[in-house]
Amino acid sequence: MSRARCILVSIGKGLLAGLVWQVGLIAGAIIAPLLGFEAPPSPPGVDPTLLLPLGVLIGAPVAILLGELNRRLRLPFVPRALVVFLFNYLVYGVGQTLEQVLFTVNASFGYGIVSGLVQAALFALIVAALWRPATTDRVIRDILPDFLRTRRPLDWIWRLAVAWLIYLPIYWGVGRLVSPIVAPLYEAAEFGLVLPETAAMIDMQYLRGAVYLLAVLPIVALWPGPRRSLWLWLGAGLLIQIAATPILLAYWYPIPFRLAHALELAVDSFAQAVVYAQLLFTPQHAAGEARTSPAARRGDAAC
Repeated sequence: MSRARCILVSIGKGLLAGLVWQVGLIAGAIIAPLLGFEAPPSPPGVDPTLLLPLGVLIGAPVAILLGELNRRLRLPFVPRALVVFLFNYLVYGVGQTLEQVLFTVNASFGYGIVSGLVQAALFALIVAALWRPATTDRVIRDILPDFLRTRRPLDWIWRLAVAWLIYLPIYWGVGRLVSPIVAPLYEAAEFGLVLPETAAMIDMQYLRGAVYLLAVLPIVALWPGPRRSLWLWLGAGLLIQIAATPILLAYWYPIPFRLAHALELAVDSFAQAVVYAQLLFTPQHAAGEARTSPAARRGDAAC
């Protein structure tokens, strides 16, 4: 298939997956109140009729990036869907809900966790179905033990601890750079935004750091390529998910506010990805697999 046709096919699949993403959002919005979690109020000045088409358009690049990332793992359907689900639910569903609960008055933790679970489950199924690798020659039960054996237990402990704790200084340091632009809106409590206490922000970022680490660990362990490709794909995957709502979907925020946060999130995402790839990836494991895998030698050219 030609490159141009592959691009058109990917866009079509992305729009279909974006539509399913919004179907999952609607299904979650129905199920969560049935379980006792009421939907939070919408931010002031929001036109609900715009959110569905915007959500489809924004869901498309999220699906394309996660689909292409996941396709490179060359896993069968069920583990492929599980990796997409964990990455999307923990980063977008849980991580963004924690952020919204902390910084806005238009969020509910229980509602976000339950509705996000339904949305991520449907999204993972459609992404795994549409982005199929040319071959599924890899088995998780064979890969993970080899991955864990590349380092001693104490080595894994300190590396995981640093990968978790480093999130706070990255988040805090980059946030200070853009605070002159974004802080006035939080301080003025405009658009449903609030500025929490410093202690609450620190505690929440420790929790989000743990959530993000859990989200990326399966991808790091299963990645068959070089370290550089891992951090590029991880950084892009993190960025498109954490930027989807506050930057792309939240059209009611002022443009300078959104652009400043976009820069902040881009630096956050790729800095985290570099740390994860440097600390946790084992190139010897990936190189050994590449030498023995015919699929890795000939490449995966599926659209």
